[in-house]
Amino acid sequence: MIKPDPPRTCPCPIAFVGEAPGAEEEADGHFWVGPAGRLLTHLMRAADIDRADHLLTNVFAERLPGDKVENWCGTTKEAKVWARESGYSLPAVKRGKWLRPEHAWHLKRLAGELEAAKPTILVPLGGTALWALLGTSEIMQHRGAAALSTQTYPLTKMLPTLHPAYLFHAWKFFATLVADLIKAEREATFPELRF
Repeated sequence: MIKPDPPRTCPCPIAFVGEAPGAEEEADGHFWVGPAGRLLTHLMRAADIDRADHLLTNVFAERLPGDKVENWCGTTKEAKVWARESGYSLPAVKRGKWLRPEHAWHLKRLAGELEAAKPTILVPLGGTALWALLGTSEIMQHRGAAALSTQTYPLTKMLPTLHPAYLFHAWKFFATLVADLIKAEREATFPELRF
């Protein structure tokens, strides 16, 4: 299991939450050191954000099989059985895909990391992180809009954006991600939602 590096100060201004470690993170034992992590660092520099001041973590502390969250999911039919037998109440990760109960401990671990860091704002990077914090993985519908989290670490301001790895396929969103990070840093100066 990989643990995040603690932020320089606590409470920290921003907690960046991604999906899961990749091969380089698994080998190194640290989050955000692979290609997506290097790109995130580049995005943060472009937004004039010092990486060491913030928490950088992931929903899952282990590498996902095949690097896909769907490989840790069951069907809607299975989720109904889990709900009946043990009170399972997580929302679907994606349509028809429900996180298997044996992996739900990752959400408790994430909540503990966020509680320790006490960020002013959460920045879910991509759909899986948005699901963990808001209960939906529809990142394009929520990207760039401040809201309150409802899952894992509820009632904390958040500003969802795309996962840096998205840029490997759609570089045109580089400026969008930088703008979202600048907005998140501005939003981190006050805890409440302001419309």
